[in-house]
Amino acid sequence: MTRAGLRAAAGGQGHQPWSPDTDQSEVLTVLTLTDRAAETIRVLTSQPGIPADTGLRMSLQGSDGGSLTLSLEGPQPGDTVIEDAGAKVFVQEDVAGMVGDGELDAELDEQGQASFTLGTQPSSANGNGAQNN
Repeated sequence: MTRAGLRAAAGGQGHQPWSPDTDQSEVLTVLTLTDRAAETIRVLTSQPGIPADTGLRMSLQGSDGGSLTLSLEGPQPGDTVIEDAGAKVFVQEDVAGMVGDGELDAELDEQGQASFTLGTQPSSANGNGAQNN
């Protein structure tokens, strides 16, 4: 698992809490990636020494509800896999409510450090496909 070079910021409004009765694949079909996010993920995961099944994994860290953590790794059991423009995002089951109706954006700075922002997607955005792993 690689965490170096990743920074995350959560923002926006309209996120609804995840319920155990919610079908997470339905929630995650509305998570979208901007073109910049897809390109950033492709750049990060195509570097030498990174395994082919690696993507950006969104998970919770900490015992008190935790904080959203982004890492470069393969999917874990129960993750939902989102693929868009050759970029893979693996979303931990408990994160579904945090990313529903969200749009993930990113940029690389001059040193190659990635910054990701999770916000509310514009109403005109199209959802992409998601599948349970």
